[in-house]
Amino acid sequence: PKKVRDAVTFYVRTSAWYAHPECILLSLLASSDPADRKFAVDQILKLRDKSEFGDTSVRPKVTPKLNMSATSLTKLITWKSGEVDELVFTCSLSREEIKGFLAEPFAA
Repeated sequence: PKKVRDAVTFYVRTSAWYAHPECILLSLLASSDPADRKFAVDQILKLRDKSEFGDTSVRPKVTPKLNMSATSLTKLITWKSGEVDELVFTCSLSREEIKGFLAEPFAA
């Protein structure tokens, strides 16, 4: 019902910090679904452009705007260039090591 959705939306949006692109990328890298891992790997490599390693410089974290109609993590936020940063965890991994997540999910 609309009344419930409207009431819940406020709290979901204020907790959107947990939907930060870095958190989503890490979740996707650990997914058992190869399509999720491919999406994350592609995003990371696109962010790096031609660099072998990621950018570890300090950057502001902005709470993302959520797509409340999303049915998957990949559609929860927009992945616009300049609004998404690579997660610090993967910045020290080479391009080949990042591609390794295509075959095997990240495991802590």
